Amino acid sequence: MKLNMVIMKTYFYLSLKFLLVIILTNFCFISCSDDEPNDFSSKVLFQSSWRGTASCEAWEQVERGVGIQFIDETNASISWNNSDEPFTQNCTYSVEGKYITFYKALQLDEAPWTVVSYDNQRMVLKQHLNSANEKHIVTIDLKKVE
Repeated sequence: MKLNMVIMKTYFYLSLKFLLVIILTNFCFISCSDDEPNDFSSKVLFQSSWRGTASCEAWEQVERGVGIQFIDETNASISWNNSDEPFTQNCTYSVEGKYITFYKALQLDEAPWTVVSYDNQRMVLKQHLNSANEKHIVTIDLKKVE
């Protein structure tokens, strides 16, 4: 009888420890999921439209209206609302990690844009982050068009 009680207690404590390990493991996986911004890709941009402003202190006109429509995973259309002459331009783009590069887009320089922040409703891109002069850092702040 005493042996059965010892076995039951041992089984209970082992079960309790095992359950605790499972709960802690799940907690770790859940808490890590938000740390991975690697969800950003051309697939999340697929057939989405964004509107906002582009700004740079070094520009003659410091702030400009901009809209970007990601047509598919490689093609985009960019609209600029410069003071007198708004224009739209088709281009291609690629996404590598936290970088977007626009090709054949006049005002986007074919240099990588760093995706500083992204969620389903807002995206902030910056270019020339390594510039010695902060006035040359370009920021595009976009909100998703529903």
